[in-house]
Amino acid sequence: MSKAVELLQKHLVKVKMACAQREHELLERIRLCDEQKAQLEADYEIAKEELQLCWAFVEQLKKENTLKWRCEERDDWKALVQSMQDDRARLLRENATLRRKLGEGHDDDEVKDETPAQPRSASSSSSRPKPVCPPGATRSV
Repeated sequence: MSKAVELLQKHLVKVKMACAQREHELLERIRLCDEQKAQLEADYEIAKEELQLCWAFVEQLKKENTLKWRCEERDDWKALVQSMQDDRARLLRENATLRRKLGEGHDDDEVKDETPAQPRSASSSSSRPKPVCPPGATRSV
């Protein structure tokens, strides 16, 4: 009977070793699958963010194509130009005042020549200036 027990022990050792090897293989496969899953989830998040960005671009393009947006953009440009003209006129007035105070000999005629020229459409108060679309905007009727 000792021979049977010995054979049984050897068989059990073989089975245990095979099971341990199989368990190790399965654990390694699980680890690889987890790594692949993590990489795929990271790729998914990147693709999801890119998709959101693309949809934001689509919405912006829809908005930019509307007449309302173009009018607002035109008004913004007009306000910017007006602000720059106002600043230039103020600076020229301040410059003329400072020159007078310093006594550089500038008379009023020379100062008047330095005042900013008004746009042609704004020079006559009876006619309204034509709306001008900003660069890159298309004009639709």
